[in-house]
Amino acid sequence: MQSLLTKKVEEARDLLGKKDLIVERQKYDAKDSKVHDNLVNIKESILKNVLKPVMDFYDYIVIDTPPALNLLTVNAYAVSDYLIIPMASDILSLVGLSQLKETVESVRIQINPGLKIMGILLNRFNPRTCLCRDVLEMAGQLAGQLETRVFDTKIRSGVAIAEAPAHGESIFEYSPRASAVKDYGKFLDEVEKIIGFREK
Repeated sequence: MQSLLTKKVEEARDLLGKKDLIVERQKYDAKDSKVHDNLVNIKESILKNVLKPVMDFYDYIVIDTPPALNLLTVNAYAVSDYLIIPMASDILSLVGLSQLKETVESVRIQINPGLKIMGILLNRFNPRTCLCRDVLEMAGQLAGQLETRVFDTKIRSGVAIAEAPAHGESIFEYSPRASAVKDYGKFLDEVEKIIGFREK
């Protein structure tokens, strides 16, 4: 993992001034990492050490992790100031959200005491359905337990979100008028009010 990430960071240094994106494609098995049982013993600082040489070149670094709890995810928690939890508007996602609390608390105690949960972002949200309204209410209760919020912005379903990566474009380039894309724009405005995000 470290050699691959180091190579990618070196490439990013060479590309400063262009669109910087480091893609980690290697998969990790949560069973192998034994995150819950052996959090202290895993290599939780690899990503932090690799990113350290380039951190001063950026105002913000966004790390997009897989939904599963694994070594890469814990590495991201170790180096991050804020955690944004995207969540599908369904019951199974609520179960995963409740399990996340224990993990975040463990990371704060053993690795990164400064980690803050900025909020929960509901995706595939349809306010007209009873299910989505129920999920919103329950997510709000879990957010209270996590000492965070459910973002005011909810992301509606939209085919443009799924199609944009296939065309190698951002959602804002691919379909700027799509409802879900407008939602993401509002979400960025909301994040901006919390920590400052947009270029001055």
